[in-house]
Amino acid sequence: AGVVYLLGVSQHWGDIVIRRSDDGGLTWTHPADERSGLLFRKGPGEAPPHYHCAPVPVLVRHGRLYRAFEDCTSRWGEGFAACVISAPADADLLDAASWTMSNKLHLDRAWLPAAWGRLQNWGWLEGNMVADPQGGLWNALRLSTQPPVWDHACLVRVSEDGRTLSFDPASGLITLPGGHTKFT
Repeated sequence: AGVVYLLGVSQHWGDIVIRRSDDGGLTWTHPADERSGLLFRKGPGEAPPHYHCAPVPVLVRHGRLYRAFEDCTSRWGEGFAACVISAPADADLLDAASWTMSNKLHLDRAWLPAAWGRLQNWGWLEGNMVADPQGGLWNALRLSTQPPVWDHACLVRVSEDGRTLSFDPASGLITLPGGHTKFT
Protein backbone atom coordinates (compact mmCIF):
# COMPACT_ATOMS: atom_id res chain seq x y z
CA ALA A 1 0.00 0.00 0.00
CA GLY A 2 1.30 3.43 -0.93
CA VAL A 3 3.90 2.05 -3.39
CA VAL A 4 3.97 3.88 -6.73
CA TYR A 5 6.43 3.91 -9.65
CA LEU A 6 7.55 6.41 -12.28
CA LEU A 7 8.94 4.85 -15.47
CA GLY A 8 10.43 6.95 -18.27
CA VAL A 9 13.65 8.61 -19.39
CA SER A 10 16.07 10.58 -17.26
CA GLN A 11 16.28 13.47 -19.74
CA HIS A 12 15.87 14.27 -23.43
CA TRP A 13 17.64 11.34 -25.16
CA GLY A 14 18.35 9.90 -21.73
CA ASP A 15 18.61 6.65 -19.82
CA ILE A 16 15.52 4.53 -19.24
CA VAL A 17 14.88 4.75 -15.51
CA ILE A 18 12.32 3.76 -12.91
CA ARG A 19 11.76 5.34 -9.51
CA ARG A 20 9.74 4.00 -6.58
CA SER A 21 7.95 5.75 -3.77
CA ASP A 22 6.97 3.77 -0.70
CA ASP A 23 5.01 6.65 0.83
CA GLY A 24 2.47 7.49 -1.86
CA GLY A 25 4.73 9.89 -3.77
CA LEU A 26 6.19 12.01 -0.97
CA THR A 27 9.74 10.71 -1.51
CA TRP A 28 11.33 8.80 -4.40
CA THR A 29 14.30 6.53 -4.99
CA HIS A 30 17.16 7.78 -7.17
CA PRO A 31 18.24 5.62 -10.16
CA ALA A 32 21.99 5.76 -9.47
CA ASP A 33 22.89 2.37 -10.96
CA GLU A 34 21.45 -0.88 -12.35
CA ARG A 35 20.35 -2.06 -8.89
CA SER A 36 18.48 1.14 -8.01
CA GLY A 37 16.42 1.93 -11.12
CA LEU A 38 18.84 2.67 -13.96
CA LEU A 39 17.39 0.15 -16.43
CA PHE A 40 19.01 0.93 -19.81
CA ARG A 41 21.85 3.41 -20.27
CA LYS A 42 21.92 6.03 -23.01
CA GLY A 43 25.00 6.21 -25.20
CA PRO A 44 28.05 8.20 -24.14
CA GLY A 45 27.98 11.84 -25.25
CA GLU A 46 26.13 12.11 -28.56
CA ALA A 47 26.44 8.38 -29.37
CA PRO A 48 23.28 6.25 -29.48
CA PRO A 49 21.21 4.92 -27.94
CA HIS A 50 19.06 8.02 -27.42
CA TYR A 51 15.98 6.87 -25.52
CA HIS A 52 12.69 8.70 -25.94
CA CYS A 53 9.16 8.20 -24.65
CA ALA A 54 5.92 9.99 -23.99
CA PRO A 55 3.45 9.80 -21.10
CA VAL A 56 1.88 6.49 -22.14
CA PRO A 57 0.41 3.60 -20.17
CA VAL A 58 2.15 0.55 -18.77
CA LEU A 59 0.30 -2.59 -19.82
CA VAL A 60 -0.08 -5.32 -17.17
CA ARG A 61 -0.93 -8.67 -18.74
CA HIS A 62 -0.53 -12.26 -17.53
CA GLY A 63 1.76 -11.18 -14.70
CA ARG A 64 4.07 -9.10 -16.90
CA LEU A 65 4.55 -5.34 -17.33
CA TYR A 66 5.13 -3.85 -20.80
CA ARG A 67 6.13 -0.28 -21.71
CA ALA A 68 6.91 1.26 -25.11
CA PHE A 69 9.96 3.44 -25.83
CA GLU A 70 11.92 4.59 -28.84
CA ASP A 71 15.60 4.87 -29.61
CA CYS A 72 16.43 7.78 -31.92
CA THR A 73 19.38 6.27 -33.75
CA SER A 74 19.94 9.18 -36.14
CA ARG A 75 17.81 12.17 -37.12
CA TRP A 76 14.38 12.99 -35.77
CA GLY A 77 11.57 11.13 -37.52
CA GLU A 78 12.98 8.30 -39.58
CA GLY A 79 15.65 7.68 -36.96
CA PHE A 80 13.12 6.50 -34.36
CA ALA A 81 13.27 2.77 -33.69
CA ALA A 82 10.37 1.33 -31.69
CA CYS A 83 11.23 -0.90 -28.74
CA VAL A 84 9.45 -2.35 -25.73
CA ILE A 85 10.73 -3.16 -22.27
CA SER A 86 9.04 -5.71 -20.03
CA ALA A 87 9.45 -7.40 -16.67
CA PRO A 88 7.58 -9.84 -14.44
CA ALA A 89 5.17 -7.79 -12.33
CA ASP A 90 6.39 -9.45 -9.13
CA ALA A 91 10.10 -8.82 -9.85
CA ASP A 92 12.32 -6.23 -8.21
CA LEU A 93 11.45 -3.46 -10.68
CA LEU A 94 14.42 -1.32 -9.61
CA ASP A 95 16.83 -4.08 -10.72
CA ALA A 96 17.80 -3.78 -14.40
CA ALA A 97 18.30 -7.56 -14.52
CA SER A 98 14.53 -7.95 -14.12
CA TRP A 99 13.87 -6.14 -17.42
CA THR A 100 14.05 -7.29 -21.02
CA MET A 101 14.27 -5.05 -24.08
CA SER A 102 12.88 -6.11 -27.46
CA ASN A 103 14.62 -5.69 -30.77
CA LYS A 104 14.58 -2.14 -32.11
CA LEU A 105 12.41 -1.74 -35.19
CA HIS A 106 12.63 1.18 -37.65
CA LEU A 107 9.74 2.21 -39.89
CA ASP A 108 10.75 1.42 -43.46
CA ARG A 109 9.82 4.12 -46.01
CA ALA A 110 8.82 1.31 -48.43
CA TRP A 111 5.98 0.39 -46.04
CA LEU A 112 4.25 3.75 -46.61
CA PRO A 113 1.87 4.09 -49.57
CA ALA A 114 3.45 5.65 -52.67
CA ALA A 115 0.23 7.66 -53.09
CA TRP A 116 1.25 9.74 -50.07
CA GLY A 117 3.99 11.28 -52.17
CA ARG A 118 7.37 12.53 -51.10
CA LEU A 119 7.44 12.71 -47.30
CA GLN A 120 10.08 14.13 -45.01
CA ASN A 121 10.74 13.54 -41.31
CA TRP A 122 8.56 10.42 -41.41
CA GLY A 123 8.68 8.06 -38.51
CA TRP A 124 6.78 6.39 -35.71
CA LEU A 125 7.02 7.35 -32.08
CA GLU A 126 5.22 7.69 -28.74
CA GLY A 127 4.07 4.07 -28.66
CA ASN A 128 1.28 2.71 -26.47
CA MET A 129 1.21 -0.89 -25.33
CA VAL A 130 -2.24 -2.47 -25.84
CA ALA A 131 -3.76 -5.95 -25.87
CA ASP A 132 -6.38 -6.89 -28.44
CA PRO A 133 -9.52 -8.93 -27.63
CA GLN A 134 -7.85 -12.10 -28.96
CA GLY A 135 -4.90 -11.68 -26.57
CA GLY A 136 -2.36 -10.28 -29.03
CA LEU A 137 0.09 -7.63 -27.84
CA TRP A 138 0.61 -4.46 -29.85
CA ASN A 139 2.58 -1.24 -29.75
CA ALA A 140 0.27 1.44 -31.23
CA LEU A 141 2.51 4.26 -32.48
CA ARG A 142 1.69 7.64 -33.90
CA LEU A 143 2.77 8.19 -37.50
CA SER A 144 4.54 11.52 -37.93
CA THR A 145 5.26 12.91 -41.42
CA GLN A 146 5.95 16.23 -43.15
CA PRO A 147 3.68 17.19 -44.74
CA PRO A 148 1.23 15.56 -42.32
CA VAL A 149 -0.58 12.40 -43.38
CA TRP A 150 -3.68 12.86 -41.26
CA ASP A 151 -5.35 10.22 -39.11
CA HIS A 152 -2.99 7.26 -39.50
CA ALA A 153 -1.11 5.19 -36.93
CA CYS A 154 0.92 1.98 -36.91
CA LEU A 155 0.36 -1.28 -35.04
CA VAL A 156 3.57 -3.18 -34.30
CA ARG A 157 3.16 -6.76 -33.05
CA VAL A 158 4.91 -7.57 -29.75
CA SER A 159 5.74 -11.16 -28.82
CA GLU A 160 4.34 -12.49 -25.53
CA ASP A 161 7.82 -12.52 -23.96
CA GLY A 162 8.35 -8.90 -25.05
CA ARG A 163 11.52 -9.71 -26.99
CA THR A 164 10.35 -9.42 -30.60
CA LEU A 165 8.67 -6.61 -32.53
CA SER A 166 7.41 -7.10 -36.07
CA PHE A 167 5.38 -5.04 -38.53
CA ASP A 168 3.11 -6.11 -41.38
CA PRO A 169 2.47 -3.08 -43.62
CA ALA A 170 -0.65 -4.75 -45.08
CA SER A 171 -2.43 -4.77 -41.71
CA GLY A 172 -0.32 -2.60 -39.41
CA LEU A 173 -0.86 0.74 -41.10
CA ILE A 174 -4.25 1.78 -39.74
CA THR A 175 -6.67 4.67 -39.99
CA LEU A 176 -6.98 6.27 -36.57
CA PRO A 177 -8.48 9.73 -36.02
CA GLY A 178 -5.70 11.80 -34.47
CA GLY A 179 -3.09 9.11 -35.14
CA HIS A 180 -0.67 11.70 -36.52
CA THR A 181 -0.49 13.42 -33.12
CA LYS A 182 0.20 12.22 -29.58
CA PHE A 183 -2.50 9.86 -28.33
CA THR A 184 -2.91 7.52 -25.36
